[in-house]
Amino acid sequence: KELYQETYPGKNLGDRMPFAKDFAWSEYTLLSAIALAILKGAKKIRIIGADMKGKDYFLERLGNKKLNHNEVRWQRELEHFEKLQKACTEHGIEIIRKMEENEETALYIRSYFGIGDNIYQYPFIKEASQKYKTLYLDTPIPEIYHEITNIKFVKPETSLRTQRKHMDKLPNKFWEHEPEGIRQKRMIYHYKNYSGLDIRKGNTVVECFNSQFSVKNLDFRMPVKQEWIKKAQTLLGKYNICKPLCVIKEPSIRKEWSVPSRSPKLEYFQMLIDRYKDDYFFISVADTEKGKEELIGELKGIDVRFSHGEVELTTLFGLVKIADVVICPPCFMIPLTIALKIKCLCIFGGYMTPEVLIDKRMGLENFEYIAPEPFCNCFDPNHDCNKEIEGKRIVEVFEKLRSKKKNLLLVRLGPEYSSEIARNKYLRGKYNVFTMGHEPLEKYGPYKELFKRCLRPKYSSVQDVVNVLKENDIDIVIISQKLFWASTNVEEACKQLGIKYLWAEAFFDNKLVFDYVGLHYCPDNEIKRYIHKIKKNEEVDLPKSTREKQVKILNKIEFFKKYNLSEDRKYIVIMGQTTFDMSLKYSINPKIKTYQDYIDLVVKSNPDVTFIFKDHPLYKTVFKDRTDTKFIREYPNIIEVDENIQSLFNSFDCFTTFSSTTCFEGVIHGKKFAVAGITFLDSDDLVLRLRTNELAVNLYSRLSDFKINQDLKQRYLWFVCNKYAIPLDSRQLLDKLELSSDEYYGVGNG
Repeated sequence: KELYQETYPGKNLGDRMPFAKDFAWSEYTLLSAIALAILKGAKKIRIIGADMKGKDYFLERLGNKKLNHNEVRWQRELEHFEKLQKACTEHGIEIIRKMEENEETALYIRSYFGIGDNIYQYPFIKEASQKYKTLYLDTPIPEIYHEITNIKFVKPETSLRTQRKHMDKLPNKFWEHEPEGIRQKRMIYHYKNYSGLDIRKGNTVVECFNSQFSVKNLDFRMPVKQEWIKKAQTLLGKYNICKPLCVIKEPSIRKEWSVPSRSPKLEYFQMLIDRYKDDYFFISVADTEKGKEELIGELKGIDVRFSHGEVELTTLFGLVKIADVVICPPCFMIPLTIALKIKCLCIFGGYMTPEVLIDKRMGLENFEYIAPEPFCNCFDPNHDCNKEIEGKRIVEVFEKLRSKKKNLLLVRLGPEYSSEIARNKYLRGKYNVFTMGHEPLEKYGPYKELFKRCLRPKYSSVQDVVNVLKENDIDIVIISQKLFWASTNVEEACKQLGIKYLWAEAFFDNKLVFDYVGLHYCPDNEIKRYIHKIKKNEEVDLPKSTREKQVKILNKIEFFKKYNLSEDRKYIVIMGQTTFDMSLKYSINPKIKTYQDYIDLVVKSNPDVTFIFKDHPLYKTVFKDRTDTKFIREYPNIIEVDENIQSLFNSFDCFTTFSSTTCFEGVIHGKKFAVAGITFLDSDDLVLRLRTNELAVNLYSRLSDFKINQDLKQRYLWFVCNKYAIPLDSRQLLDKLELSSDEYYGVGNG
């Protein structure tokens, strides 16, 4: 009132805006503030930090209970506010309750600089990224946040040695200047944060962070880039590793934050190494420097030791991701292994209770720890804490950890193959098997009890699949059919979450092809990568049965008589495919874009040839109502047959197919094939590849004159039948899942 009279001398309060005086000394401070702004002449008023939610909000929050005294007052305040807002609108004064795009859309988060701290805060930073258009974060490890697209990094000033080393390796493009004039928030878990929580009072790190950035459904999973994993695999490729990998973070003391009381006894690590030396390949990691960070002692029996920071940080993340188990003292390995869903045993010393560092919301399925009893929660870095742990207890906890199963998801493999994988005796003790496909679980017959069915087998979006993978804690995924839209959604979801995945495709007998790169019909696949790198065995496990049921076998005389064929004609057999076959996307001839293009080229380019066409057997069963290949019957020089593949091999020498696996069968029998796509035998020395339309002209003569390189044929047959295609009931399948491709194929020193 006094301020108004100073501004407008000699005028009454109601002269400016008569309605404002009703709120000028309201019991609600927000209304008084608005009234004051009106009296001072404001035409636009923006409200920040006031929800102004109504009765329904309060009732919902209270579970539809009766409003108490305070909530009645809040409701009354809202009614007064709405009355004031209506009056303002009538007088041309705008009250804005929603932020404009250029206001309050950025946040600068001041973070901790520890490696573990950044992993702890990752899900909360990710949550904040959903609420702000732009995030700024001062962190020495920006790579952790690689999947957050609207984040910018400020290079922190820190004397921490490891962090400084890491930042110095990063290019300047990583960093932005410190922003000015935007809202700031600091990550705090000690000395009482904004909500009064403090790890020294027993609150967990997650609780403290969550009090600042409320996250209802905490997703603690941290995706790892495939390139980090590849660097780790390259690093290990120098060594002869034929056992599961155990990574040990060696206990150390660093000068910049010296806490000897926290370190456990080294003898407990040594005991585990000695006991399990035949079961694991041990790799130890540390980043020591004399006078700055030193080990508390030397572990013996380590297979490969990286003690001086030889493994850069992101490669270390990849190394942990491919490890079978990690053993560590209390350090950044705790949140890292939990975030990567890797088995970890943490051995505690003293100083700070383990419960501060772990929280059930993080997802502790693969995490175990053991600590002295009673535990010394002194928070004194130099205290002589009790560190005694019974060796028997350590072994029991580690055995419990070792026995935990991983979760394997089979996507679109179908009941027959899925059941075979689920009952593989080598996998059964190490994996829970989930399925996600079109078939109801009942179709899996007597083996349905082997599966843990995924709860929501949807494919409509990548996010649907991400939800399924996260909810079921999937560790590895096998996907069928690379080019099917549902399968590509699963692939993208695996990439987002850093989950290991590989492709699968039906082969012959009781085998499937498994490939981490792409299936046999893709431009890049493991055949191309490894066919010339590994030694071949002369004994080939050739297919013994075809993939589809066949009719009676005819010899050549019977075949020619049945179809009234003449010996003096030129014949080429077309081995049919479905017109929607996945492999059709990868034509080696730029002018062939569809299956009809392929048929049109080879048939019209050779009017003097009689083509024997065998349709894909699925058109007789599953797709019997489809008419995709009806156009083929319109060519005058095509004869359609429904005969056993072996009958065709008995009767003819020249064949063509786009990329059907029948090509593989035919070359086994010494038959000559012309192909327009990528096959299991993708070599000019094994098949005639129709890269240009000109190569399809005089096709019979070209095929008749074609020479198959017999040595190369033997190499391909051995590779595909013995290594690339895997029996579903074999130990070989477990090796394919557990090992890297280099390890599996024995490339390098492996």
